Amino acid sequence: PEPDPISPGSSPKKNDEPGGSYPVEFELVWQEYPKRAGANPKKSAFKAWNARRREGVLPGDMLDGVRRYVAYLGSTHKAGSEFVQQAATFFGPDRHFENHWDIPVRGGSGMPGIPVSPPDKTIPPGFRG
Repeated sequence: PEPDPISPGSSPKKNDEPGGSYPVEFELVWQEYPKRAGANPKKSAFKAWNARRREGVLPGDMLDGVRRYVAYLGSTHKAGSEFVQQAATFFGPDRHFENHWDIPVRGGSGMPGIPVSPPDKTIPPGFRG
């Protein structure tokens, strides 16, 4: 059996598709990256990916970040929207793939992370309706 292409220490392999110029590790992560409304240039994403690889970031660490991000987007109902980061940003120098992407806790209103105070039904003094 072939070694896992995302495992630490694996050497980059090119995909076998005609004109395939991306390593298998990148292709696997690209397949899992969430779709978005609007542009998401693969070439720019690969450039950012390569920059992180040159810095010593492992492909598996970036894949784990993508998976956390996918779960976060699903829980916030933003998957497939224009609010999904372009992959070039996600893999860029700010290293968004390292974020925890914690799933927000829903408040009583059903909206994530928005505190809701109990209703105040008193009529202020001097109010004239």
